[in-house]
Amino acid sequence: RKGLEGADAIVVAHEFRLLEAPTTVLLGMNPLGDFGVIALAGALRDTRVVTWLFLNTANVGPRGAMALADALRVNRSVTYLNLRDNHVGDRGAMAIADMLRLNSTLKTLWLQRNSISEDGKRAVREAWGDRDGNPQL
Repeated sequence: RKGLEGADAIVVAHEFRLLEAPTTVLLGMNPLGDFGVIALAGALRDTRVVTWLFLNTANVGPRGAMALADALRVNRSVTYLNLRDNHVGDRGAMAIADMLRLNSTLKTLWLQRNSISEDGKRAVREAWGDRDGNPQL
């Protein structure tokens, strides 16, 4: 649903804990911001049913990306992550790269248009390792 903001993510995060079947979560094009993504990240630590997570154009900055990366270090259900058209930057990209070294479950990663430098992109590519395909940077 469009029109969700950061505070709404707290409700969505609570609903994550109620899910029982593999689920695609479409939250793109909602201005969740770092506050909202940090709330979602906390719930991702505890759920094992969110498989695809769309957060494109959700106003995710470095703090939100770092929280999400921290959650995905332990989450083993998310296989697809779309963070296109946000503000992740190098700090967020480096956190994602660190997460990728520990999490081999993630198979598709979209990070285009996130103000990531060539060094940040290189870190993500190297951390991607020998998985099929390439992260979209």
